[in-house]
Amino acid sequence: MTLSRRALYGAFLVCALSATRFSWGQASDLPVIVNTGPALEVNCDTNLNFGAILIAGDSEGGAVQLLAEASAVATITGGSGLALAGASQPARCSVTAVSGTTVTLSLSGGGGVFDPATGVLSGALLSSSGNDTVSVDLSLSHIGGEPGTSEEAEPVYIGGTLSIPAGASAIYGVYEEVFTITVVED
Repeated sequence: MTLSRRALYGAFLVCALSATRFSWGQASDLPVIVNTGPALEVNCDTNLNFGAILIAGDSEGGAVQLLAEASAVATITGGSGLALAGASQPARCSVTAVSGTTVTLSLSGGGGVFDPATGVLSGALLSSSGNDTVSVDLSLSHIGGEPGTSEEAEPVYIGGTLSIPAGASAIYGVYEEVFTITVVED
């Protein structure tokens, strides 16, 4: 005997309905608990700014370092033919409404790789409008220990080391990139 597709579908439907008609069930109460509180917030109110870096035509390159501290100013390390002009400042972000006992901070962006053990985003690139790039390593510093259960702002500072290659006069310009700070409660 052959059955058409419609007859097979009808036979399956009848079997499924008759199987459910004779099934037994039980009900049980399921408590649902919701714990609410203020949302964790991260606000970055000061951008990281290395200041103006003056590069001589015969520069051997070097690095500009800006510590992740509240009152840090940029300094030149290594190389020659570099000078700083203008104000510099580390980035400052505030973390508020932390309800857990500890948080994990991380940075991402610019193609860099973040190392949670050191708090450093290494090998990130800043780009100019002319598509030139310079390398930067960014570091996190949380002032005041681990954020606690207080709703007061806990400052996080971000500094870094900007690498200036030898003969960098060919890459004059403004370099920038947007980075993301992520805060996760443990």
